[in-house]
Amino acid sequence: RYSIRMQSKGESHELEITYRGSPWDNEQLCALPVLEASLREKVDPAMLMSIIRHISGFDFNYKGEKTGRGLLALDSGDGLAQIRTGARMLKAALDTAKSEEDAIAAFYPENSIQGLNAEWRKSPLKNGWVQDVLADIPFYRNNGLSHAQVGR
Repeated sequence: RYSIRMQSKGESHELEITYRGSPWDNEQLCALPVLEASLREKVDPAMLMSIIRHISGFDFNYKGEKTGRGLLALDSGDGLAQIRTGARMLKAALDTAKSEEDAIAAFYPENSIQGLNAEWRKSPLKNGWVQDVLADIPFYRNNGLSHAQVGR
């Protein structure tokens, strides 16, 4: 089902993977870029996948309540570029937040009910959203997106 071609010249590397099988859905298309961005930023790819799932449902054309759009409902970046931005944002949030929950809460897509620090816990909608993101992380880890792949 797969054919692979690799080519390296100096610092330029090219990997071409051809898949012949059932069409991939957007979630599957995002997995490799999520792994790459997670390796670069040293964040959990399963957490990033779960955040994307709960923000946009892997809809590249998602439109947020206000100006946000795309996979992570950001104000800038198109398509897969938002994954790189999201990995950087996740790294920054994890480095500054008191807990993983607080870092995840920073991604809540509706800013009008976003609280400071742990104040988000008082919002049932936001608290439930964070718990849903956390609940899906093991699914992604069990399906190949794990800490071990990002050198943690």
